[in-house]
Amino acid sequence: MASPGRNPQRSLQSWRLLSEGFKLFATRLARNQQPMLPPRDGQGLSLEEQRDFTESLGDCIADMASPNSLEVFHQMTVSTGMSQRLAAAQERTQVLEERNRKLRDLAMDKSDLFESRGVMLCSRVFDLSQELIVTRMRINDFENACTQLRRRILELKLRRVQRRRHLCYEMQILRLAQEHPVPPILGRLWQCLRSLWNCVECLAQVSVSQVARPPRNAESTMDALNMFVAGF
Repeated sequence: MASPGRNPQRSLQSWRLLSEGFKLFATRLARNQQPMLPPRDGQGLSLEEQRDFTESLGDCIADMASPNSLEVFHQMTVSTGMSQRLAAAQERTQVLEERNRKLRDLAMDKSDLFESRGVMLCSRVFDLSQELIVTRMRINDFENACTQLRRRILELKLRRVQRRRHLCYEMQILRLAQEHPVPPILGRLWQCLRSLWNCVECLAQVSVSQVARPPRNAESTMDALNMFVAGF
């Protein structure tokens, strides 16, 4: 048996051998999956392991009487706890770093996705603005066409009223002529003057319409007929 006055290095080595022996025992106990007590006579171990285990157990029992053994045991316990906490902290650090890397990759993917969606929205807004401009131009053209059509309708109504007035005037003159007959020579002279006056009025209207509108060539028979009607 070892004496109680051994140095702390020997005691530390004895504690380590004892802890390794207990670890080996616990490992084999977990493998067997059967409730059993630790071997008292060293069965299940090799000869060298039995000798080291017995010597370590004896050294630990012998060193329990020394004052330094409690301090060494306390230091071993503290160092073991610190090493376990350090290993756990390192493991948590690795997990957090992996999670941070995944979050960074996810943030980059999301930023790329949002950027592409922003570009798509900008292009869509530009296309909609172009379509709005084209629609506004079409509306303006339609309004201009409606305005011209209204003006044309008003002109036709005015001509219709003028023709009715002229017809009423002709009927009144004819009625007066029937009531008060005139000599044939004066009637013929009056008809000639009236036809001459109508020709002059038509020529004046044609000249005014040509000045108001630029001359254009008729593309079809209907255009020529419309131009002829517009001239009179």
